[in-house]
Amino acid sequence: TCICTCIYIHMYVYIYIYMWLCIASCIYRYIWLCVGEFVNVAQIIDRLVDIGFSSPKGFKVLVNISRKEWVQPFIDAGFHTVLSIYSMTEFTYAESVYPEIYGFIMKNSDVTEDNVEAIQQTGKKLFIFEVRSPKMTREALRKGPDGILSDDLRTAIIEKY
Repeated sequence: TCICTCIYIHMYVYIYIYMWLCIASCIYRYIWLCVGEFVNVAQIIDRLVDIGFSSPKGFKVLVNISRKEWVQPFIDAGFHTVLSIYSMTEFTYAESVYPEIYGFIMKNSDVTEDNVEAIQQTGKKLFIFEVRSPKMTREALRKGPDGILSDDLRTAIIEKY
């Protein structure tokens, strides 16, 4: 399977182990680098299913997507799908279009504690990214998200616990 050698800037597959530890596999510019062909969402889903990410044991796979046209195919394939959004307007729209979506991910600077609470009240998960320093980690954790994506795992764990 070629997926491990491919990178795409905004479409990450995060494997969350005990919610705070993560490993990322990515897909770059929709081209399989090993064969030089364009990929489509069905190919990516097939590869993830092939390597066992559709029903793993002992951990949960969250698929973070920024391409809205890829959301429904991942939901339909049974993945816990998280959409990157940048505003509450985008959240309202996306939640109405994808009612089965698992959750959302927002930049630390784009989300407030009230936004986090509003999203969680709908039963959806909210994750915060762009958490790069101890100060940003504390700020993100104070907002009460379901998880954070931090560049500094050690600081995130220390600040959380």
